[in-house]
Amino acid sequence: MSDHISLGNAAKLAGNTDLARRHYQQAFEIAMENGDRFGAASSMTGLGNIALIQGDYAEAERLQRKALEIMKEIGNEKGQANSLHNLAEIFQTLNNLPEAEQMFEQSLAIYRDIGDRREEASTTNILGIIADKSGNFAEAERLFRKCIAIQTDIGDRRGEASSLNQLGINATNQGNIDDAEHLFRKSIAIRTEIGDRRGEATSLNNLVGIQFERGDLAEAERLQRKCIRIDREIGDILAVSRSLINLGIIAYNRGTLEEKHKCFAEAASIQRQLGIPLDQNLIDEGY
Repeated sequence: MSDHISLGNAAKLAGNTDLARRHYQQAFEIAMENGDRFGAASSMTGLGNIALIQGDYAEAERLQRKALEIMKEIGNEKGQANSLHNLAEIFQTLNNLPEAEQMFEQSLAIYRDIGDRREEASTTNILGIIADKSGNFAEAERLFRKCIAIQTDIGDRRGEASSLNQLGINATNQGNIDDAEHLFRKSIAIRTEIGDRRGEATSLNNLVGIQFERGDLAEAERLQRKCIRIDREIGDILAVSRSLINLGIIAYNRGTLEEKHKCFAEAASIQRQLGIPLDQNLIDEGY
């Protein structure tokens, strides 16, 4: 049973949701045959996560609530916290932030009780993002800094870089662009050091916004081109298209209209190849 869950997790990480769902379903059936309630709940958790990815929110919620019920009955606190966390993610996806916040708080309390500091930091970070989205910038900043303190203490450098990036976004939202730039650069330095190329590109994109805000269009262009190089190297084609749109906007503001057209045309071509709706910027420009 656990082998099927591990295979399901691997398939999910690889983006093969149909294969992941089949492995989780097999794990569930084996667990039910063996009377393994923990295994059944774990399998439902996996199936619920796949349902969320595939946009079946009602099924995702049903499965996570059933998993939570079983974890409570068998007294598995870590499982309860994980199920609450997963339910919160569903409500966050549906933009029901009050409900999401309440469930994240419940899961956070359990993570603290059982001493799971990594999950405590991760959940604190998410609560910071919700506070930021709700316009409660001071509370968001407090949560991000608390999260970073935990991640630094336990040596979670990837998590620390992610939280520094979020703190930079928070500083941007508060109009503190000097602080934001400092935080984005710290995030980039860590992500570069640990080889987190996707994260490096994310923080670079945020730094582009700061340079654009300052009016340093030459630096914004340099950083955006660096972003595109990373996106291409890691094969994130959708990110390439979005970076090209940003580069086109920078080109427009620099007065290089031919370059803007070239960037927008390539971005539109990529998004059509991916079969996704065109970005509004491309639609507005008649692409």
